[in-house]
Amino acid sequence: MDKRALIAGPAPVLRINVVRATRVFVDADPGAHRVAVFLESLGAGFGHALATASLSYVAGQNLLTVPAPAVTPPLPAAGPLTGANTRRRSHRRRRFAWSGARPGPVPAAPRQAPVREELYVYLLVPTGTEVHLELGQSDLYVGEPPATLFARISAGDVDLASVGKADVRVGHGDIRIRSSAGRLAADTGAGHIEALRVGGVARLRNGDGDIGVLCDNPDRLVVIAPSGHALIQGEYAWENVLREHAR
Repeated sequence: MDKRALIAGPAPVLRINVVRATRVFVDADPGAHRVAVFLESLGAGFGHALATASLSYVAGQNLLTVPAPAVTPPLPAAGPLTGANTRRRSHRRRRFAWSGARPGPVPAAPRQAPVREELYVYLLVPTGTEVHLELGQSDLYVGEPPATLFARISAGDVDLASVGKADVRVGHGDIRIRSSAGRLAADTGAGHIEALRVGGVARLRNGDGDIGVLCDNPDRLVVIAPSGHALIQGEYAWENVLREHAR
């Protein structure tokens, strides 16, 4: 089942809090000059609450809340309809009541297998706004350039493309920057950082993992890898600082 919602938001700053999500896509519509946010959540349909995606502005105005679907127990399968009259059925009930007999146990309805349900939420915001993404365990993909992007993810992957200003903090996961960014600040506790053609100011900090940077003349590049390996390729200014502590 595919549920879709489309909401336009004029707020200058957008905050998106995702409780449980599988993927989050941030992309832009060049025709409308807006940024689209895609929230994808997977869960079982019956007896299991889907992940709740709450989208709200900084001012506190709640834009969209996707509630868990109401659990509706399936009805038992009805038998074939016959032409028995009601008088005969009522007489049978009275006879059971007189004799003290009880009807046999009603067989329980077969349990329906859980249904995997995909939930997509589309949010359009003006291009140039600040987009704040706070994720628990999921993946983040950013497409066309919003002016400012703040992404914090405790576990998962971050994939950036064409971001004017990006501040990414990851607890455990990977960071991948695939296009030019005017300013990039990436901080990950454990994982892998890979930057391709990062321009301007790039600061990459990694606690445990590897750092791979393929750049074309960034003005300044700062890479700190306390534990792991750092791989730098390309031409750089002499301001660049690289500190590596191999395991």
